[in-house]
Amino acid sequence: MLEIRRTTDFQPDITALETVIDTARLRAADEVEDWPDDRLVMSECVVLDAGRVVGFGRLIWDAHLDAAPRVFDLCLLAEHRNSFVLDTLEQELIDEYAFAAEGGDIVIGRDGAEIDISRRARELHDESLGRSPGRLRA
Repeated sequence: MLEIRRTTDFQPDITALETVIDTARLRAADEVEDWPDDRLVMSECVVLDAGRVVGFGRLIWDAHLDAAPRVFDLCLLAEHRNSFVLDTLEQELIDEYAFAAEGGDIVIGRDGAEIDISRRARELHDESLGRSPGRLRA
């Protein structure tokens, strides 16, 4: 059974993670792109199959470029690569970022499309304050 874990909650086997990153990227362009000093990792997740690393993704923000945060370095072994797993991984990355949303309420998804996360950011904020969805706000 697949499981998605945030790297803030779980330390994956680094060698296994590097192998997945080196062999299972969805976009080759991410592989050769330089990593500027001012690039910030806003969220990271690993995908596990019975404890084995089979995928990875991160959401980054190039604040020095005044650019929107974006999903980056998506990696998933071919046997697990389907739209459901990719959508779920992307959503988990966005949810982790949306809790603080330092780079704004627009995120660039894995397909390059802009995603407005303002509603999700508000929901996460409200949940952190103990408000239930659907309750009236003062």
